[in-house]
Amino acid sequence: MMPDDAQNGTYKKELNRALYYEVDADAQDGEQGFTEPTDYYGGSLQQRMEEIASSTEYMLSGESERMVPRTLTSADGIEGKDIPDQKLWPLSTAEYKMIANTPAENYFELFHSRTPSGNGLIDILFGYNGIVIPNSLYSAHQQEDPNYDRLIPNEDLTGPVRPAFNWDISDILFTSDATGIKSTAMTGDALYQIPALPAGSPIKFTMKDNDQTLSVPKEELDARTALVDSTLTFSYSNAKTGKNQYVSCILLDQDGKIIRYGKIADSSVNASGDLIVPLKGIPAGSYTLGFFSEQANEDNYTDFAGEILEVKLTIQNPVASTVTYYGNGNTGGNLPEVKSYLTGDTVTVSGAGDLVKEGFTFQGWNTAPDGTGTSYAENDVFTMGNEAIALYAQWEKTPVLPIPEEPEQPEKPSEEPFEPEQDHEKTEHTANPKTGDPLGSAILASLLLASSGSLVVIARKKLKKGC
Repeated sequence: MMPDDAQNGTYKKELNRALYYEVDADAQDGEQGFTEPTDYYGGSLQQRMEEIASSTEYMLSGESERMVPRTLTSADGIEGKDIPDQKLWPLSTAEYKMIANTPAENYFELFHSRTPSGNGLIDILFGYNGIVIPNSLYSAHQQEDPNYDRLIPNEDLTGPVRPAFNWDISDILFTSDATGIKSTAMTGDALYQIPALPAGSPIKFTMKDNDQTLSVPKEELDARTALVDSTLTFSYSNAKTGKNQYVSCILLDQDGKIIRYGKIADSSVNASGDLIVPLKGIPAGSYTLGFFSEQANEDNYTDFAGEILEVKLTIQNPVASTVTYYGNGNTGGNLPEVKSYLTGDTVTVSGAGDLVKEGFTFQGWNTAPDGTGTSYAENDVFTMGNEAIALYAQWEKTPVLPIPEEPEQPEKPSEEPFEPEQDHEKTEHTANPKTGDPLGSAILASLLLASSGSLVVIARKKLKKGC
């Protein structure tokens, strides 16, 4: 490996050696910068590893925080002093052999190990099928630098170093292609299929992060049923905001395998809102939706996600069903026509039309003949399900009003004939006949006949009263 600072690099002239350490951390000013060219402690490579592990220019703080440091010793394939608290280190030959013939090692290029291969040389590893090439085979592939007291490796010896690190995989929620769908997914567009990782493809980790928060109402997390190519709506709150913050969703199949991913809402500014989940292109079946807040970063960077909130989901194909109307005892008229609908269609309830039942008034429809089901009035709407619907006319007995009686006429008071005052002078000497006295009555009648008509009436009245 070429020194980071070629002009200031200090090397002894060592023939037939591939020198890649630049300085020794223990060297005093004015002294040579190393004791042995393969001492790892204090060398430029070791310093570069520490710089990368601590710099946000090369990795996110969340990535560095999750690295588990280790102490490198001679047993780990280095020469020189033990080095504690190392988060990054170049692969050793032994470590490389552990990952040989796996996707992790398929880079198809040369790179340098940290392991000496004898005579102070370094193994050169070939990133395919675990091939290790001792550097001694390449010892002739270097030349002296005419301007400095050092050797310059030829181009075939300037392969990269592959840093390694330890991570607690229990924090990994899922993995994806480092340059794939996680960084290219458009917000709210779709739940994209997650392709299989190509052999040797770099991997993006989505790691658990307890700082990521998200709330969805408990009742909205109950099992859902939806149609193919439809949408689902949820509400959310308490989402973490900031740069690259999203509320995202994964879709798992019945075996728990993640098959789709999508960014549902941008929460960089708004911590609450609606989640509209598009189901376009997802075939009928049983699935699990998983919502989570995440910091979705660029290609080749780790993403950080919170707790996954799960919803059981059944997706169905539309089914053709009918809505049928029943008269429920009607005595005349025509029933509304039977209509066919697909699952998810909007049904508008018909009216009674000319349907009648003698002595009853129409009161709408019900899904049960006795009215104990769901009631609907004319022009009510509902969404058609997967089963046929029967609607029964509901009747209310029409009350019989009593025939009103003619009001009673009040009795007219009897009119007494006017009785003028009698002339007592003319009548005071006349004896009143006794009741039942025929002689007296005859005499009175004779007298009355000679009088005026009015007196006759009066006399008769008097006679009546005297009886």
